[in-house]
Amino acid sequence: MFPTDDADGSDLFSRPSPVSRRAFLASAGAAGTAGLAAGRTTAESTESTTDAGATAVERYKLTDELEYVYDTVGSGERIPTLVSAYDDRLLPELTDYGTDVRTTDGPGAAMYARLTTNEIDEISQYFLVTRLQFSPGANPFWKHYRYPDRVFPEPQNALDYIAYEEAIDGLEHFAAEYPDRVNVKRFGNTPGLDNRRTGGHSAYDLVVAELSNDVASIQEKPVVVNSLSIHGDERSGVEAGVRFLENVLRGEEPDVESWLDDIGLVFVLSNPDGWMARHPETVSAASSTRDTFTRVNGSNLDPNRQYPTAGLVDPNKYPAEPNGQNLVNDDPGGPDDDVESQYEQYVPDALWLVHELRAYDDVAYASDFHGMYGSNHLVNSMQGNGEYGPRAQAAIDALNERTNEAYEAEIAPLMDQYSGDISDAASQRGIYDVPSVPYEWGTTADTINYNVTGSMGGWLGKTVEMGGLGATVLSYEMAIDNAQTASSVPFNAGLVTVQSEAYQICMRELARVAGEPIDGGIETGGRSLAIVDSPTVARSSNDVAVDSATTLSRDEATIDATRGRGRHRIRVGRDVHTLSIDVTEATGPIAEASLIAPDGTEVRSAPVRTREADWLVTDPEPGTWEVRVRGGSGRARGVEGQDRGESDRARGEGGRTHDEGGTAALRFSTVEAVGQPDPGIMDYDQRAYDVTPVTFLEEYGDAIVDGSAATLSVSDVESGALVSGGEPAHDQLVLLHDDGVDSSAYVSAIEEYVSAGGDLVLTDSGLSLLGPLDVEGAGYINSSHVNRTTRQFAKLDSTSNHELVNHVSSLESELWTGPTIGYTTSNESPVYTVNQNAFTSAGGDVAATTGGDVIVGDLGSITVVGSLLPPANQSNMHPFGMENFGITAPGLRILRAALDHDQRR
Repeated sequence: MFPTDDADGSDLFSRPSPVSRRAFLASAGAAGTAGLAAGRTTAESTESTTDAGATAVERYKLTDELEYVYDTVGSGERIPTLVSAYDDRLLPELTDYGTDVRTTDGPGAAMYARLTTNEIDEISQYFLVTRLQFSPGANPFWKHYRYPDRVFPEPQNALDYIAYEEAIDGLEHFAAEYPDRVNVKRFGNTPGLDNRRTGGHSAYDLVVAELSNDVASIQEKPVVVNSLSIHGDERSGVEAGVRFLENVLRGEEPDVESWLDDIGLVFVLSNPDGWMARHPETVSAASSTRDTFTRVNGSNLDPNRQYPTAGLVDPNKYPAEPNGQNLVNDDPGGPDDDVESQYEQYVPDALWLVHELRAYDDVAYASDFHGMYGSNHLVNSMQGNGEYGPRAQAAIDALNERTNEAYEAEIAPLMDQYSGDISDAASQRGIYDVPSVPYEWGTTADTINYNVTGSMGGWLGKTVEMGGLGATVLSYEMAIDNAQTASSVPFNAGLVTVQSEAYQICMRELARVAGEPIDGGIETGGRSLAIVDSPTVARSSNDVAVDSATTLSRDEATIDATRGRGRHRIRVGRDVHTLSIDVTEATGPIAEASLIAPDGTEVRSAPVRTREADWLVTDPEPGTWEVRVRGGSGRARGVEGQDRGESDRARGEGGRTHDEGGTAALRFSTVEAVGQPDPGIMDYDQRAYDVTPVTFLEEYGDAIVDGSAATLSVSDVESGALVSGGEPAHDQLVLLHDDGVDSSAYVSAIEEYVSAGGDLVLTDSGLSLLGPLDVEGAGYINSSHVNRTTRQFAKLDSTSNHELVNHVSSLESELWTGPTIGYTTSNESPVYTVNQNAFTSAGGDVAATTGGDVIVGDLGSITVVGSLLPPANQSNMHPFGMENFGITAPGLRILRAALDHDQRR
């Protein structure tokens, strides 16, 4: 629960007024009511003076919170203050003070203004002034329980960003006013922040607001979860979310209101610590010298890296599984007793959110609303790590297409209307890339050029069996939503208007697709499809033989770059399986961080000013590694992490930045293991699983509405199951593995199938069949022309004007996401390609290349797609299980194009 304003913990509104009615009437009888209404206390009253004779503040009228702020700010700074008066006769005179002045006569006379300390001194002397409170936030009278127009004002009428306490008070006001439609749950706690005023430590409630018609039955409905501002310095999510909820209640979203008979909306305040870090009383470990929103929670950890996601787990993080070591829910009331103390200490917020959100039986859709720095796009929509079948992928495409249409109709004009505000905000925040395109979409790697483990969006999308919520998830990035400068993020009403309206469209479209579900059926034109299964691509937890002697070492360091550059050395032994690095700014500007291998090779780099450096390296070379940081602004062109260079404007002569350097915070860990690491070192057992990428093709077959699908084995193919009476027994065939490539019967059966008129799609290691096949020009391609490489991401480098890739946008390129099936971004993603010269000489038509080789193309009736559905990688730690596949929406579109299928929207 957030602290009260008063040191004794009493509610402000239950405290007696410093001036009782009896005392007031007695004084009025002696001095005259009119005079006291307009004047200050007499010399015989409680007025105090300074040594110089100037009027000093009447401190007993100031709440403890305001008194602290009064004592700590500079004399010229303005403090958002709520002034309560005995009645409204005094208000006309008080309005001469301060800026942004507002007055109200209900539920008692009060004035809001931004006041200097001198003005507070003078106002406190008025006899009829009864109380002065520190009143931050958007609504001037939220501490007065006064909502004459809106609880959360439109940005043009707002005074600032919405305060944390203000948001909770406003949501609970809705719950009281609309008890059948709104429910607010407060639970658990954050790691918390030190409190300068009390000298103690304050933790804060996690909050979930539920919205539905007959909200008591929300557990019986599909719900949409909206995670708001999990990074505390990315304000657009919460600014839009609470206003969207209010708009629905006020009847301004009739479509959404109609869907609420059948669905529920859940709004999550994901990071109170990063929000409250702006409060003058609090001390953030991330920014101990400034009152500013922070990305991190009170443990100085990025809360969007600490969720218990199936697939790859980063040993440098604290994945918060409330079911504890045995991964079994032993305590329905909260985190279990077998949750280790380190998780309760560092990530109680994530523990409680995971526990509470698992209470929803049917999370249909979910979103995680973020902010970024500069970008050509106002909003980037990101498909994250998850196992999304064909119908879910259709919904993702439909969501993006509908959202884009709404942005073009509604947000593009707003961007023109507020172009000056947007440009001013970018300049003020140290960002020079101003958005001109309203909306674009792709994967996380497509949009912000990196990927992570343990994200909230990733966890929301994991299957229920693997500990997630089974939702279809999109995460969003909003341009100019935080700052690269050292100053606090200023409120810009025009910018926030555009941002709030934009994110509300996303929330509306998510509600729409939940209320009016997408069909997603596959139309084949009546054709039949065959899939060849193989145990070679299946993976099971029973296959994992871990090293019981696995060790995990964690450490922290500060790297000093005040002279422009700094470095820290890390000794890596020969048995180190995983090296994990995390670099963030501590003080001052840090432009860039890089990781240098013992041979001097730079293996990673990232612009720390625009995002943290977050790296996993598996099987690192033994020896001395270095983390190097470079000071300066490093102002980023484009979206987070997309341009790793510096702005020319930020450079001085000789390429040096004008900004001085600062210090970087380094967290690093090493896992030593011979073979596969034991997840027990992270205090978790291994969750059981049996997975295969063939599952996606089977789900694809299940989605077919006008044809048929069959799953065959290699032996079925060898036995002649592909051809009947000289005709293809199945019109189309998909192979994703190389099982059988050494069997002449198998290869001959596929040749016979293609020669009979069947269409063949080869993907992943199935491309190996091009070596032995001798049909459709494949005879000109031998095994040496088929290459297997590993890359950071399985992406298209370049595309041609070809029907196989015509439905892939210029931003999209990633074919599947790695972490969900166990791959790091340390060049582990397997990609199969064909030598381009050999392919074209064989008569092939190139649709896309990567690394100069063909990754997508066709060779007569044979289509190759070099990477779509690889088997899971079990070599890295994955205590929370593994999923079957990670194919993306563009990956599915390429597969559909290869099969010439359509999909219903």
